[in-house]
Amino acid sequence: MAKMATKFAGRLLQIKMSAKFYGRIMFLIFAVQLVVCFAYNTWFNHQWITAKPIFDSGMAIAWEALRKWKIGIAVEALNTNLDFWWQNVGWVFKKSIWVWILLPMIMTYSVLFDDKDDDEEYSRGRQYLTPDELNMLANNIKFSFAKMWKLSNLIPLGQVRLPIKEENKQTFGVGKPGSGKTNAFNQIIELIRKRKQRIIIHDYKGDYVENFYNPKTDILFNPLDERSVGWCLFNDCQSVMDIEAFGHSLIPNAITGDPFWNNAARDVLVGVLYFCWHKNKKTNLDIWRTVTAPNKVLYAMLRSVMGGEAGAKHLEDPDGKTATGVMSNLMQFVKVFDFMSKMTGNFSIREWIANDKGHGTIFITNYANLKFTLSPIISLFIQTAGNRLLSLPDDIHRRIFFFLDEFGQLPNMATIENLMTASRSKGGAVFIGVQDIGQLDKLYKKETRTTILNSASNRIVFNCKDHDTAKFFSDDIGKVEYYENMESQSLGMNKGDRINTNRQLRTENLVMPEDIQSLPDLHAFVSIGHYDITLNKWKYKKFKKQQIAFVPRQDLDLANIKDINPLEFLKRQATNTATENSTEESISSGDSPKPAKKSTAKRVTAKSKSTIGKANSRTDKPDNVDDKTNNEVDSLNNFFEDQMQE
Repeated sequence: MAKMATKFAGRLLQIKMSAKFYGRIMFLIFAVQLVVCFAYNTWFNHQWITAKPIFDSGMAIAWEALRKWKIGIAVEALNTNLDFWWQNVGWVFKKSIWVWILLPMIMTYSVLFDDKDDDEEYSRGRQYLTPDELNMLANNIKFSFAKMWKLSNLIPLGQVRLPIKEENKQTFGVGKPGSGKTNAFNQIIELIRKRKQRIIIHDYKGDYVENFYNPKTDILFNPLDERSVGWCLFNDCQSVMDIEAFGHSLIPNAITGDPFWNNAARDVLVGVLYFCWHKNKKTNLDIWRTVTAPNKVLYAMLRSVMGGEAGAKHLEDPDGKTATGVMSNLMQFVKVFDFMSKMTGNFSIREWIANDKGHGTIFITNYANLKFTLSPIISLFIQTAGNRLLSLPDDIHRRIFFFLDEFGQLPNMATIENLMTASRSKGGAVFIGVQDIGQLDKLYKKETRTTILNSASNRIVFNCKDHDTAKFFSDDIGKVEYYENMESQSLGMNKGDRINTNRQLRTENLVMPEDIQSLPDLHAFVSIGHYDITLNKWKYKKFKKQQIAFVPRQDLDLANIKDINPLEFLKRQATNTATENSTEESISSGDSPKPAKKSTAKRVTAKSKSTIGKANSRTDKPDNVDDKTNNEVDSLNNFFEDQMQE
């Protein structure tokens, strides 16, 4: 309240000082009017030349009466004479009479009611725009009446519309849970589907499936969902180069810790895929059967084909700690193939991406209780789509949208960097949504995080309660440089009034971290390309639920399936190894070990002799593998032959 009173007192002081200034201006105007009137009447007004003797005569009578102290006669004569003058030559004063009325009114209004902040003067840097201003600048709209029809088919970002030329320059959204990210993405997806363009959506929570999934036109991928499309990894394998890409997609580089374990697990997996490729064993069941073979058998299989040598080196001592650790680490990435073992079909991501005439949406859903188990295959699916898009010819008019909401729930994806930086010319448009900057730091190194953010020209910043995230995007939005007018005021009774003004150059963030932390829900700071930022708001739109988010497969008891925790799995393997060593020691010391529980697993019988010999495969058995192991390899190959015959 005191601040408002001080400000109002300052305004009154400005009025007082301005009144003095305007009084002098008005006196000057009056003097100029007299000079103009005299000059015009003297040299240009012929009517005045005729009337001047009458005016002079009247003035002489008035002065004569005044000199004789006949005040009444003098006043009457002067009044008559001035009236005569006003009617004949006073038109200048008649035309400018409104100046004396309007000028004080304008002066008072400009001082008291002008909302413009005269204390600051913009110099350079980022500025605020209204949503309408940003729309008109970004979409090159010169007249407001053309706005509605031109913007109706553009992607909505609240009150702002994303220009078509900016769609494939990637968009990054951030905000705490419930701030409005999903609501914003829902409205974007709704319009893209109306445009009949293709979309790939990572739907962690199932919201998008509920709102948009149409079984007639769309595809759903989730190995645990009854409605999932039948997809086999080898449906999108055209060469051995794809095998290497699959290996890196399923098992990413380790962000922390010893990189050996992920690298070794990847070598073994790539060797397994080479084995299945050369043996023409290309179903998900074949992959699972091979990767779960005993270590000795797996070692022999990897040694039998070109491309498996690197993986075989890690299994040279099948019962050693290294082999056990490598296989334990591998299992967390390939366990999903157990659930996919009954999944068959000819769907190809490569063909779906290449079909420019097609439309529809691929929904890639997750299951929270088994998210660690599913995340590798989800990552593989997304990266395969991304790699296929990057292999297409350049076409700036093509559009394939990637919506990676809850990006922090996905594993590290090597392809995402290329997808963000190189997909623009291919027509790829990526929308990423995260809850805070920490989710990126957990998955990617600083250099990769910088590349991802730098590649996204468009920003949507919702409420972020985390201070580090708010500060990061406050700095990311940028700074503004302006001159601040510093005033000192003094009020005197007569001529002592003073206002002293000093200009200081200041630089600060256009949006402070506290501004981001205090944003209401459904409000966000939005920037498009190189244009300045606007504070935007969304209307909440409730969509009718079209489908169930998740329909579990009837042949799986998901309640009794535990998600793979790599540390627990490794601990269990170490315990088993210790038990085996203890048993061997007891045998060597003469103690009788407890009888092992009889295995209920059925032996695989050979129906036909296995042949190991296709292009690029080895036909010789490794020298350091015993006959029993070779027989197990033959049995596994016979199993594959049986599957092919069936």
